[in-house]
Amino acid sequence: MTPGRAFALCNIASARGERQAALVARYDGLQLMPTETEASMREALAGIDWREDDLLAICGGDGTLSAALTELLKIRGQRQNAALPAVAALPGGSTNMSAFDVNRTRRLRGCLRALARGLREGLEITERAVVRVTEPDAARCGFFVGAGAIVQGIEYCHETLYRGGAARVEATAGLAMLRAIWGVLRRQPPFTAAPRLAVCGATGRLESAEGALLFAGSTLDRLLVGVRPHWGQEPGSLRWTFVDRAARIGRHLPGLLGAPGFSRPSTAAGYFSHNAEALTLDLAGSGYTIDGELYAPPAAPLEIDARQRFRFARL
Repeated sequence: MTPGRAFALCNIASARGERQAALVARYDGLQLMPTETEASMREALAGIDWREDDLLAICGGDGTLSAALTELLKIRGQRQNAALPAVAALPGGSTNMSAFDVNRTRRLRGCLRALARGLREGLEITERAVVRVTEPDAARCGFFVGAGAIVQGIEYCHETLYRGGAARVEATAGLAMLRAIWGVLRRQPPFTAAPRLAVCGATGRLESAEGALLFAGSTLDRLLVGVRPHWGQEPGSLRWTFVDRAARIGRHLPGLLGAPGFSRPSTAAGYFSHNAEALTLDLAGSGYTIDGELYAPPAAPLEIDARQRFRFARL
């Protein structure tokens, strides 16, 4: 694909935003769209009459990419015959698991060089399913949705590690997640609360627990720090894993994370992993996350599906 127009969305209010925007601006063929707030991002995206041959490069982390994809779907829903541009995910955030999974190149400069070359010679485009999460009054999309210990891990990462001066990198977020899982198992504050979750999967059966440890659903092949916690065999783009609160996590943790040489834990041990195109997640008053952004407990069960697809440039 050789784009007719190419835009680059950069959040200059982030820690490295202005420096990254200046770097993006060096490359010919990209029309820079600097934004400072989510409202300004929505305004910038809504100000363009998107065409099928457009390209939108999104420079930021997982949360920025999720917010931009959500807004593009809103614009298409509000405008008759509106198109979705192809997307280039530029890894410029604290966590970039979506960009790492979509692209061949992990560094921002390398992705920009590949993008500049593709604008001249043609881009390889791949179609990827995204996760769409629907509440009664809102719909959001991204690549990952989580609940339980995953939410507690994100809260611990922001409130303890980042505030304490830890580097805002993927390894820090991965460490926080492991700490949260261990804390829930050991019932150590602030990880004492075990949410009650229920999942209705593609098979129609209900997976539930008095207190679930975690739920993780994604269309990605790898998550933070390369873990692969999904091993379902059914057809479907949405891979989801549910861990019962009573599961023995210590002996099964390497298998849960997909470590080489370790077998996957079984359903009998309290681990459920399936594939689907859609499911319902009942959080029973607990919050959830999409691509690292936290959301308040919904008023009704979440409807989650992987039917929406975007075209991505493979950098």
